[in-house]
Amino acid sequence: AEYMGTFMLTYRAFLQPRELLDQLVCRFVFGTVRPPPAIAGDRDVRASTFACGTQLKLSSDGEFQRLLPMRIRVCNVFKIWMESYDFDFFNEPELLERVECFVSPVV
Repeated sequence: AEYMGTFMLTYRAFLQPRELLDQLVCRFVFGTVRPPPAIAGDRDVRASTFACGTQLKLSSDGEFQRLLPMRIRVCNVFKIWMESYDFDFFNEPELLERVECFVSPVV
């Protein structure tokens, strides 16, 4: 928890909040911080675009088991970010809309 607090206070030195959101969504959806090459062909592609309005489909139980621990960690990061470092969402209302767009089909 101490690492997460330090990270949330300092990440803006090397990432914009929307970039962090994109990387978290990518991590949740694909298991990596960047989309797979077949999807990432367009440099302007953002991870939250993939999740917005789509249902996540897993091809096998093995894939579900592989991604589950990462998805739990990503959800914990979102929880901490929104509960304790919510000023990012007040400063950028679009950010909250993108989180809602990602979360609604997942929940």
